[in-house]
Amino acid sequence: AEARALRDDPAWRWLDGRAVWALDANALVSRPGPRLVDGVETLARVLHPRRFGEPDPRAATRVA
Repeated sequence: AEARALRDDPAWRWLDGRAVWALDANALVSRPGPRLVDGVETLARVLHPRRFGEPDPRAATRVA
């Protein structure tokens, strides 16, 4: 919801036409531990879906 609100803010119009993804950073990349690997894999899937497959919708959501 926060990402969609920012996307609709006129100050963020530079995002138009660009892919924008929301990730649960707290669960995936902000803290050290085994889930950090899940975060790296999710980022790889977001950035290179042809090579690594589509991201799990529970881990990453495309908002634009």
